[in-house]
Amino acid sequence: MSVYGSGEVSASRAANPARAVARRSLPQRIPWLWYDLVVSRVPLPLWLLSLLPFLFTYGVGVILASTAGELTHFLRDWRWLLTAFAGPTVASLSLGYVPRGVKRFWASLRPWLADADEEIAAFNAGIPSLLTRFFWLCAPPLIAFIAMWAVLGPIPGNWSYDYAHPEVFNFFVLLTALVNGYFVGAAFSMIGIGLGLLTRRISDTLDLKRGFILHGGKAALQPFSQLLWMTWTAFALPVIAIFGLSLATTVMPAGGSLRFYNIITLLLLGVMIAPSIVVPQLFMNRLLARQKARELQALRQELEEAASTPESADTPDILRRIQRQQYLLYQIQKTEAFAPTLVDARFVLQIGTSVTGILLANVVLRTVIARFLQ
Repeated sequence: MSVYGSGEVSASRAANPARAVARRSLPQRIPWLWYDLVVSRVPLPLWLLSLLPFLFTYGVGVILASTAGELTHFLRDWRWLLTAFAGPTVASLSLGYVPRGVKRFWASLRPWLADADEEIAAFNAGIPSLLTRFFWLCAPPLIAFIAMWAVLGPIPGNWSYDYAHPEVFNFFVLLTALVNGYFVGAAFSMIGIGLGLLTRRISDTLDLKRGFILHGGKAALQPFSQLLWMTWTAFALPVIAIFGLSLATTVMPAGGSLRFYNIITLLLLGVMIAPSIVVPQLFMNRLLARQKARELQALRQELEEAASTPESADTPDILRRIQRQQYLLYQIQKTEAFAPTLVDARFVLQIGTSVTGILLANVVLRTVIARFLQ
């Protein structure tokens, strides 16, 4: 699958990814700059590439602190390190991982599609713009939310309040706002919203071939399960871990009470995570349920045809029809037993174990910090 393309394109443009990229508008290109210019061109592991935004942002902070004569204070203030590292690193990793995961998902689903080749090619070419359609509704508010602290100036509660030259660090806040806004905004628009839009479009417009349920069985859930697990590992789980670390190291040592800023952050966390897990699952379940209903309808229609024996039928023909009816009844039972859902015991166990591990790590970290500050 090409991750370059724009909305509704013709089959000729779908067959030529480079041409599709060239014709995209600037607003459509911006969310994909990281993938187009770095991930797809630099032959390095994704985890290593994801460190580049952090190195750039924190490096600028080191330079600014050096010019202000407060380098030691800056390096000891881990809040700047966490801000420069957590969001951009996780988000840039997701922006590289998710398109590759969608590519594998599409490759698994493609052989089961019953639509015309031209329609499939056009759908494939429109996937990138569909994934980042809400980028411009996600990134600017996030940038404004972070940059607000630079605009407010050196007031109590602002991280630059304890520095002799707060204006220098307010500039660093603006930089982190731009970097976090771009990467986190793009990741949220892609995972929190885009994957839901993609699964909805697949459910509404694409048709699966006969036999998807019968011949695929539970293995038919594999590409969907991979995509759902990808949204959890690439986005939801790191976001929960980052917030837990931030809560343990900022709120609890300060006195154990949640401030208004932390409450807003918690609400944003819920808004970001819930769609990334629930929405794709709902639309994938709807697609599987619709395919199951179609399969049952077709099998029952074949069963009615096999049961209508003509008067001129001889004994071998009647036996063949009885055998056909038994086979169709078996197929119907097998189809009815198919559960059109993505949630299984293993997935629930994986999520539960992950959340439990984060909570335990949060408790341990709070205990260590409390003892260290005594």
